[in-house]
Amino acid sequence: MRLGIIGRAGAGKTTLFNSLTGSELPVGQGAGQLQVNSATLDIPDPRLKSLSDLYQPKKTTYAKATLSDIGGLQGEAGQAELPGALLDQLAQMEAFLLVLKGFEDPSSPGAPDPDRDLAALETEFLLRDLLRVESQQGRLAEERQKGARERGAIDREAGLLQRLAESLGQDRPLRGLSLTPEDERTLGGWGLLSRKPLLAVVNCEEERAEWPLQTSLPQLSVRGKLEMEIAQLPAEEAQDFRRDYGIAEPALGRVLRQAE
Repeated sequence: MRLGIIGRAGAGKTTLFNSLTGSELPVGQGAGQLQVNSATLDIPDPRLKSLSDLYQPKKTTYAKATLSDIGGLQGEAGQAELPGALLDQLAQMEAFLLVLKGFEDPSSPGAPDPDRDLAALETEFLLRDLLRVESQQGRLAEERQKGARERGAIDREAGLLQRLAESLGQDRPLRGLSLTPEDERTLGGWGLLSRKPLLAVVNCEEERAEWPLQTSLPQLSVRGKLEMEIAQLPAEEAQDFRRDYGIAEPALGRVLRQAE
């Protein structure tokens, strides 16, 4: 599983990355620059641990997840072209953790509005996907004229592209579109961003444990700075601090369960 941590500059992407991985990367740097930091972790599985403790095998192998903190998103939706290198990174991810600012920031005027930021990012992805689909439609028209492929295959792909364009034109992300296995194979290399599962993560202040979003998407609230500091403590101390702050389990377990 490859999960891309994305969000606007200052939302706390690296803070979340540190809280999930126990890393100590500097935060608040490289705003707007394409920078990718990755870590591969075991996926916590209490059932597997119980079986391992019971049977004492020589080796216990957990499923893996690779988390990538991807910088480079900035500005307002539709006002800046996403660089090709950034699009390449986003296309490699299987799903996204979208970090939304839920805390006051003296360097950023105005109150935090995670619902607004979520809508802006979704719009950005829809626009990029629509451009990609329109480009494919143009390529397909040229193939039809040249007779480069069997006509039936071209007609099937044209019908699929029309469905995609209609969904995007109605501001509906492609992840909600019902696709056949053949459709999935056709789209495999296109890097359509709104097809990928998305978990909205609101990065809250220490005093606020929850920030409900007005969306049907999977969502989660974290106290990013607090949970980052806890994740960097020894295990016993971290457990004590989580208990004191009413945090039932580490952020990693909550995120991965929602992202499944």
